[in-house]
Amino acid sequence: MILNTRLFICVLALGVQSALAASVLVAQPSGDRWMYWMGDHDGKRESASVYGAYGSFDYTAYGYDFDDRHAQMLLEFDTSLLAPPGQGVGNYTVSALTVSVVVNLADSFVYDPTHDPLGSYTGLVQDSDLGRPLELFGVGYRNGWTLQTFRENSPYQSVNATGYKNVRNAFAMDFVNGTARDVSNNVEQNFEVSPWAIGQINGQLDESTNFLPNPLSAGAFVPFESVVEFALDLSSPAVRNYLQEALHAGRLQFMVTSLLGYSYGDDQGAAGGFPSFYTKENIFHDPANGFFLAAQLEGDVSVIAPSAHRPIVTISQNAPPGIRVTFTSQVGFSYVVQSRDSLVEGAWSNISASLNGTGSTLEYLDAPAAGTRQRFYRVVSTRLP
Repeated sequence: MILNTRLFICVLALGVQSALAASVLVAQPSGDRWMYWMGDHDGKRESASVYGAYGSFDYTAYGYDFDDRHAQMLLEFDTSLLAPPGQGVGNYTVSALTVSVVVNLADSFVYDPTHDPLGSYTGLVQDSDLGRPLELFGVGYRNGWTLQTFRENSPYQSVNATGYKNVRNAFAMDFVNGTARDVSNNVEQNFEVSPWAIGQINGQLDESTNFLPNPLSAGAFVPFESVVEFALDLSSPAVRNYLQEALHAGRLQFMVTSLLGYSYGDDQGAAGGFPSFYTKENIFHDPANGFFLAAQLEGDVSVIAPSAHRPIVTISQNAPPGIRVTFTSQVGFSYVVQSRDSLVEGAWSNISASLNGTGSTLEYLDAPAAGTRQRFYRVVSTRLP
């Protein structure tokens, strides 16, 4: 007997299109770390410094050859307060994003608010102003680490790494023609970089950590608890995509660097003469009591939740006895085929496992029990996080 099956199609797609906007201050990073070869290995140091080691500032006479951007500062922010994660990479629009850090040493370096070209580091051109800029970049990874896995206490380098150059697992990164590259050694490798932001100092904190506007003049020594602001240049499609992917993941990482040269005095270690910043572990950073000294993130982000995918469903008779349910799919959605034997009563039952969309047609073969006179089907699509 041929099964008399009424072909009923009901496609349920979860989620509606909506727009959200936010301008919010994230009070402290979820992670921060002094990325230095003999530095902070568990993300618990109370400060992080940045400086360079290249040319005459390197330590080859002592048997070392370090990255040009020798000491770097990793920052990580939980962006769920800025925008809900999991909304789809292309659905985030970043209108403005600013990262700020607070200086924790007084008058230890000179303020330079402008980009210095490569030739000013290699000696081909004269540096036109005093100091070296503070620069913000994205974060790149090696040895299998990713944004999803690298944390403030992750290993600095692979256990199999040799030498001191190009070995850190997380490093300052920019893009060239849309391709990510490590900028840690751009002086020695002789290529110009495109910082995502140059640090600007427009004021400092008072004893209650309230911001006091007071723009600093170029060439001046940087006062204690000056606020260095990095307003990201969003003109690059690659940078915007980096931010969109991070917002979708709910986690955003940056690297603060400088090529300010510093030489150890009698190999006694770095004790001043370079930029140094508070971390969230600093005893004076006390958000519970309103004292904010660690890095902060502020941004204007809008997000459009994507419309749920409504697949095109086809139901046909399969070789006896059975029914073939075929439907279109999209990457980023999962699908479950459900059925019931009455249109007006009874619960819908899952008859397939959850199937992830591939961008191609998916199908499920159903074999109703003998004697079934009718069956109704629907395909439920759900956007993946």
